[in-house]
Amino acid sequence: MTTLDLSYPSTPDARPKFLKSLHIEQVALEVRRQLGAESRPGLELKELAGIDRLRVNGVDYEVWTDIDHVVHDDEGTEVLGVFEFTPASSIDAVSISASPVSETRREEVVLSSFAHEFGHGIFDAPHLIVGAHAPSLFDSDAVEVRAFRAVTDTPAHLNGQAATLPDHVRFAEWRANEFMGLLLVPRDLLVECVTAEATRCSVEIKYQPSVCAPSARDFPELVVTDLVSLPEITRAVAAVFGVTAKFIAVRMKKYGLIPADVIVH
Repeated sequence: MTTLDLSYPSTPDARPKFLKSLHIEQVALEVRRQLGAESRPGLELKELAGIDRLRVNGVDYEVWTDIDHVVHDDEGTEVLGVFEFTPASSIDAVSISASPVSETRREEVVLSSFAHEFGHGIFDAPHLIVGAHAPSLFDSDAVEVRAFRAVTDTPAHLNGQAATLPDHVRFAEWRANEFMGLLLVPRDLLVECVTAEATRCSVEIKYQPSVCAPSARDFPELVVTDLVSLPEITRAVAAVFGVTAKFIAVRMKKYGLIPADVIVH
């Protein structure tokens, strides 16, 4: 089993400050470093599920994981994943669960779902745990600490959040999604794999100053003169990282390897 020690800018009550993608990238890369996966593209679901304790900004808590049983929302409907904090327990702990691979749940989607929920475990759990220990305003009053549950119901949940959600919910889901993408497909490792695959497919590459600082080198941009080659590239790279081709296409756009308006079939 594995313990991770992580940090990011936070308030005195352990609530994340307004984190930018760069802050989340640093956390994701540190998770990989502590797992010994800095230079390895693909992460295994079992190694993520093997993380059983987190120390985040000095807050220490257990992580209870489950990837063997189907999980459900509050109405009893099967869902992809769930992050839970139950203050009734006397142990500082959070639960992170993902429904297992099945005929309707691909391995890549299960991995993405679990990584998303783990993002909640890193960025939302410390504040919840600190809040559970906060003293009451009046000594005679019991402190009411609410349980917290975040549910990933469908793959669409992993692609973005509706603007109609409350800001604190939308930001929490954005952090979890951003962490998922940066953890499973780190920028520099994707650059290396895409560059190699593009060269194999004879797709032109030009180099430009990095658009995703910090970077030790100029950043490649694919000059897609043959759109037929792009799906071939994303499929090949997806197999290396253990995610879907759509996942790779999204990361390529976020990292500036291909224009945002390019459609990848």
